[in-house]
Amino acid sequence: MRRIGGRDIVAAILIALLAGAIFTSAPLQTLQGLSLDILTALRGKVVGERRDPATSPVVVVAIDGETYETPPFKGSPTQTWTREIGRVLGSISDGGAKVIGFDVIFKNSIEQSEIPFGDAPLGARMRGFDRDYLIALRQISDNGKLVLGEILSNDHPEVPYRAQRLAVRNNVRALNVHTDADDVIRRMPLSFSIEGKPVPTMAGEL
Repeated sequence: MRRIGGRDIVAAILIALLAGAIFTSAPLQTLQGLSLDILTALRGKVVGERRDPATSPVVVVAIDGETYETPPFKGSPTQTWTREIGRVLGSISDGGAKVIGFDVIFKNSIEQSEIPFGDAPLGARMRGFDRDYLIALRQISDNGKLVLGEILSNDHPEVPYRAQRLAVRNNVRALNVHTDADDVIRRMPLSFSIEGKPVPTMAGEL
């Protein structure tokens, strides 16, 4: 049996480092991503859907392009949508939803507007506009059914404005995702480490 010498150990370390560099390089990472895309597409073709969409326990209520063209949303800034969205959330809760993840972030309220409107800022004239929305958030949150979303960032975090956070008792979770080198999202984290402590993402919390 040949003894392993110092040169062999050094060679093994160099090979390991080289292999690691190759397999973490951008071109191979892109190929890995493409291979996952191909396998996912093939699974759908070969195996088909595992669950009938009509019996899925998850429902997506989307704000899409059609929403922006439909009254009363048409021509309205999103900050004025809160009452209608509060009604929608309430209806979803009353319809039997076990939990609701709301991933639309309202960073500001129209009540905070400092744009002059007559002899007072617009926000002062709109005081109480979000009342019904905040009440809906509180009622659903009191039943343990609601999770709001935020985007964690050192530079430009996006969080719901303070009144919303208070309404849901700070039950706000991260919407951040992992983006691969080719700008495609293929992985969903279940938690992030914040100040050394694991914090669940919205997906994990739901």
